[in-house]
Amino acid sequence: MLTETDLFPPTSRLPTAIAILLSSLFHVADLNSKTEEGYFVGFPATWNIVLLYLFALRPEPFVSLGIVFVLVLLTFVPILSVHPFRVARLRLLTGFVTAVWAGAAAFAIANPFPSALWVQVLLIVTAAYFASVGLWRSLRDA
Repeated sequence: MLTETDLFPPTSRLPTAIAILLSSLFHVADLNSKTEEGYFVGFPATWNIVLLYLFALRPEPFVSLGIVFVLVLLTFVPILSVHPFRVARLRLLTGFVTAVWAGAAAFAIANPFPSALWVQVLLIVTAAYFASVGLWRSLRDA
C-alpha cells in the first residue's frame, strides 16, 4: 500500500515503507519498550494510526515524509507515550478521549479522504492530548 499511495513523494515510497517496517521491528523486539506504569518508551510503532491520520488530513507528500521521518527517529528516543488503557493516571479522561478518537477515526474510515474539517480537528485534538500526556510525563521525570 505505501509503495502505491501518493501520500509520499514517488522516489521515497519504498524507503519510507522499509523505515516504518524496521522501526516497528525494533519496537517489538525492544524488551524495554514499556514502563512498569504502562507507558510506551519511544514512538510506539502505531503506524496504522499514523497512516489513518495521513489519509484523513492529506498533507503535502513532503510533509507526510517529514512526519514519518520524525516518528521513525522518535522510536529510538526515550520519550514516554501514553497507552490508552494501561496507564492508571488520568484513566477516565484518557478513556473519554480514546472514545472520541475512535468515533472520529471510524467516521474518517467510513467516508472519503481527506476527512471533513470537524473530523480532522477531532483527530488533531485527540493526538495532541496523547502526545502532551506522554511529554508531560517524560519532562516530569527528566
